[in-house]
Amino acid sequence: MKKILYVVTKSNWGGAQKYVYDLATSLDKNLYEPVVVLGSPHEDEQASGVLLERLKVEGVRSIEVGSMQRDISLGKEWAVFWNLLGIILKEKPDVVHLNSSKAGGLGAFAARICFVRHIIFTVHGWPFLEKTPGRLRTLMKFLSWLTVFLSHKSIVVSKDNLEIGKRMFLVGNKFKLIYNGVKKVNFYEKAETREILRKKVEVITGVSPAKDALWVGTIAEYTRNKSLDVLVHALAKLIDNRRDLKVFGFLIGDGEERKILETKIKEDGMTNHIFLTGFIPDAARLLKAFDVFTLVSQKEGHPYTLLEAGAASIASVGTNISGIQDILSESNLVEPNNPNELERILESLLTDSTLRQAQGKQLHEKVEKDFSFSKTLSETLALY
Repeated sequence: MKKILYVVTKSNWGGAQKYVYDLATSLDKNLYEPVVVLGSPHEDEQASGVLLERLKVEGVRSIEVGSMQRDISLGKEWAVFWNLLGIILKEKPDVVHLNSSKAGGLGAFAARICFVRHIIFTVHGWPFLEKTPGRLRTLMKFLSWLTVFLSHKSIVVSKDNLEIGKRMFLVGNKFKLIYNGVKKVNFYEKAETREILRKKVEVITGVSPAKDALWVGTIAEYTRNKSLDVLVHALAKLIDNRRDLKVFGFLIGDGEERKILETKIKEDGMTNHIFLTGFIPDAARLLKAFDVFTLVSQKEGHPYTLLEAGAASIASVGTNISGIQDILSESNLVEPNNPNELERILESLLTDSTLRQAQGKQLHEKVEKDFSFSKTLSETLALY
């Protein structure tokens, strides 16, 4: 039996965490023993600890590393490294599968010292593509290269990320493109879903959004990378300019930018039209509530939320960036940080139900054809 040690930095519920969860809980238990190493939950994060709890329910053993966090601190990095080294020495895994940049670099170094035979690193979007100061971006690029260098194979989840990897000095032959795949989602039906969200919003804000209106939604962490302020601005302009349309916006998630978004919504006079729902477990089940789904991030890997929106046959709009480009057609892409363009494409979809249905069907067919989880699993196991 092969022991697979998965390492991921945070214990919240995001793309990298879902990726680890799906793989770890789908392995044949007669052939593989999964163990997940992850950061400890944080009390100030609403969704923190979700991955840990879900792994417990599925009977997958987890090991918490309290010092493992996304923010960089030399003292904590040193502690994380020694923790990972000790865990690998004790567990003696056949495969170490690393996820996220911090877990990747430190974990790859520790695994090399322990002579692990198969070190796999999944790139959930290159971190140096984020908007950061030049020196920090250069450092992130070097650390990403070093992680790939120390790993035996690296998985990328988008075509653009693959092309970037292929151009890296000495390591261009280490990359394999394996798209994220979506499992079957047990969606609520539209009427039921709208009632669930309506009641939740009513409790939070006292506002009861009309169930027969046009609903635009997203599921995302409230972080700068997700550019949710751009979505708020575009929705506010649309609602102001098209008062003949009854439109509501729903931002499902939570995170560090919550106060900023609350202020933005208030300043735009949209407290009765745009709602921050907070984190909702299994939020994908609610996707059929929306007439249009949006994801306007500045950086993505290969976003599950768009795949799930496609599985739900929801017309979707996203930014013209790595990962999203692999899922949506060109007509449904907008440039990052462009609320005017986003408003325009949202208006065209919200005023044409036939177009929405056609695009939802097209996306559904693409997700079923190209992004199945069974394909993701089989191609990943081949690297183990």
